[in-house]
Amino acid sequence: MRRLLACVLFLAAATAFGTDRYVATGSGSGCSSTVGWISGTGTSSCRWTLGVALNGGAGGVTVQPGDRILLAAGTYLGPFTVSLSGTAASPITIMSESGSARATHAVIDGKNGNGAQPAVFFTAGTGHDVILRDLEITNSLTPRPLTQFTRPTGIDVRQTGIKIINCVVHDNGGGIYGQTASTTVESTGNVDYYNGTSSLDHGFYMQNSTKTWNDNIIFYNMSRGIQTSGGSGSDGYSLSENMLWGNGQLNGCCSGQQVTMSGGPVLTNLTVTNNDVWSNTSSAAFNLGGQDQGEGPGSNFTVTGNYVVSSVSITENGGSTVTGNSFLNQVNVWYPSPESAFQTKYPSNTFGTAEPGSGKHIDVRCNPYESGRANIYVFNYDLSSTISADVSACLTVGATYEVVNAADYYGTAVASGTYGGGSLTLTVSGLSMSAPVGISTPTNRWPKIGALVLLTTGGSATPTPTNTATFTPTPNATNTPTFTPTPTYTLTNTPTAGTTPTNSPTPTLTPVPGSCTWVQAEAGTIAAPASIGTDPLASGSEYVSSPTTNSGTDTFSFQLGPGTYYMNHRVLAPDGNSDSLFTSLDGESDTTRIDDLAEQLWSPDWQITRMVDRSIPGCSTPLAGNPASCQRALVIADSNVHTLALRWRDPNGKVDWIAFCPDSNLAGDFPAGPTNTPTITNTPTNTATPTASNTPTPSATPPTPSTPTFTPTPSNTATNTATNTPTYTRTNTPTVTPTVTLGGPTLTPTMTPTANSTPKPPKWCICHGVVIRCRLNNGQKYKCP
Repeated sequence: MRRLLACVLFLAAATAFGTDRYVATGSGSGCSSTVGWISGTGTSSCRWTLGVALNGGAGGVTVQPGDRILLAAGTYLGPFTVSLSGTAASPITIMSESGSARATHAVIDGKNGNGAQPAVFFTAGTGHDVILRDLEITNSLTPRPLTQFTRPTGIDVRQTGIKIINCVVHDNGGGIYGQTASTTVESTGNVDYYNGTSSLDHGFYMQNSTKTWNDNIIFYNMSRGIQTSGGSGSDGYSLSENMLWGNGQLNGCCSGQQVTMSGGPVLTNLTVTNNDVWSNTSSAAFNLGGQDQGEGPGSNFTVTGNYVVSSVSITENGGSTVTGNSFLNQVNVWYPSPESAFQTKYPSNTFGTAEPGSGKHIDVRCNPYESGRANIYVFNYDLSSTISADVSACLTVGATYEVVNAADYYGTAVASGTYGGGSLTLTVSGLSMSAPVGISTPTNRWPKIGALVLLTTGGSATPTPTNTATFTPTPNATNTPTFTPTPTYTLTNTPTAGTTPTNSPTPTLTPVPGSCTWVQAEAGTIAAPASIGTDPLASGSEYVSSPTTNSGTDTFSFQLGPGTYYMNHRVLAPDGNSDSLFTSLDGESDTTRIDDLAEQLWSPDWQITRMVDRSIPGCSTPLAGNPASCQRALVIADSNVHTLALRWRDPNGKVDWIAFCPDSNLAGDFPAGPTNTPTITNTPTNTATPTASNTPTPSATPPTPSTPTFTPTPSNTATNTATNTPTYTRTNTPTVTPTVTLGGPTLTPTMTPTANSTPKPPKWCICHGVVIRCRLNNGQKYKCP
């Protein structure tokens, strides 16, 4: 499953999350007294030192759950111990005051750690639920002896509920470590490289349960990229959308293992999805299950969608899913061995015994915590000077951006500009690598292998105004409307001079107490590549799906009145690669509002599941069964019209209908519940009466460009009640286009039929209170499913 993905967790507005506390490199910066640790209050005009802030505050002010500690640009010499306690719902955030801006970021330098004290230390028993983000964590100490314990770790976590987000971690003794005492640790969007002084120093090292790695770029660490172990077994590791290469090759140290997931003694419930891995060594660079650690086989692995150009070892004894992966350049399959045994056990994958000699593999991974940020993973076997990366799912048209080389993160940008949509053409030839501290620079793999980071440097441009030109028809033009009952009703009418077509107010949908209001997916406004498909087992025989990752939308308008509405849907998700959407209420950013259609309930059959929201605390890692604790709930405070948009994150997941319910009980009144019929307060009316002539000739033809389009809110659902549908000719005229969405109301245009009109059946019918497309055969009456 792709974990790509409204940035509700993006801490952009301090007032929504608590109070901002300010930090500077100098003691008492801005205060009347020079003793900031006594008189400082943590305001922007009287800042704390970082040590005071991480110890909970001073000057009569205490850091509270939900607060942000904002570090001014500069270098903070560590080590530092974090003694702060947030809550799962209101974590405390430690971050650069300027966010991800490269030129004005904050640096924590652990050079004073004396080989033992980490640069940032979340020690056991001193706090929990803290986010560390948008910081550079490094160690500038030279010389750099290549022996163990001579250089401290960058970030050492021994607390619970810690998230490390969008940090750059390099040249430490080890990168990011999560020891036995830590649980529920998440690392997302970090760039982790050049860490280590010995064969026991890794980019990431984690023990025990519930650790999550998402969207990290991990390369050229001294030993392994990611190493896990545990004293009594490990459960629930999740590794998704990371890129790893070159680990184990810094200073010619080690064997080149990129991922080694072991449990000590047993690894269970491991999820490894959509990662990109490259290695040119014969060792098992992609090692799941700890075969090389002498452990027993693990169980319940989910290994899907990975692109692995290296040797592989997977040690598990059943209950696992290993599908949809590309295992290339398998010069040695460690387990199951030999190659033929591996392919026999895991047949639903792509295999190759050599690295591709041509072509490209480019992956773009949108950052779930920062709108407009993304990782771009590059496998450029052609050695082309440029590559093309489609960033449209991550970047807003009109936004200013820069693209940086992960291997030279603070160097000159690869590209910058204002985004005009579509793909970016990026030059990858001639890219350099920054030099490690105290040792020689490793082999530069550009332009063949590498990673880029897309950053937003400014907002989007002002949207183009909607054309609101008024068309005044030529006098004496004949009124000649055409009414065509199609999925979006189009009522075309040329008004008599001086008349104006009018639209009715949006219908008010009145829910039945205790019931769900539901709507067919095909009744929404569908944008390509999403489209309507047919299936006799779908309600109304139709559904909506998209074949393309991160593309294709289905948008619904609704007017339900104040309340909390719990979302459910009927879906078909055959596997973990086809089961997630982004959702957006009223145009909010959708990158963290991820809905797993049927997490670990994958099936070729239709099923009703809760719509979930991964931005809910505790739900960032997909949870089996779409639990009620992660259910998407729309809190509506007014009676206005609102919109809910679905955007396909994984390809090929199918949606039959969505439901707005008063509670999270899946035993609701769908799909055949009570009819929730919206009431129409006014019927859309054309004020001019059509003339029943066959082909009138107007005295003048109005110019097409000035034709306005009147579009009532999509929730204004229409059902044609006319038994005879007359055919009219028309002149070029304004249009009224109500869009079919929610089920129930009847929309009756005012028309005067001509004689001898031919009856035409409507294409939409109401079934159980929902507008669905009719299926009429040989004139037979439609029956609801």
